[in-house]
Amino acid sequence: MPFLVFWLLNLRIATPYTLAEARVELADDV
Repeated sequence: MPFLVFWLLNLRIATPYTLAEARVELADDV
């Protein structure tokens, strides 16, 4: 169980940064 909780917290924290990086990559392509 603790691993699942850690994974959910990590996912919630990492998602905005992942989206930001994706936007930066798309901007670089343009």
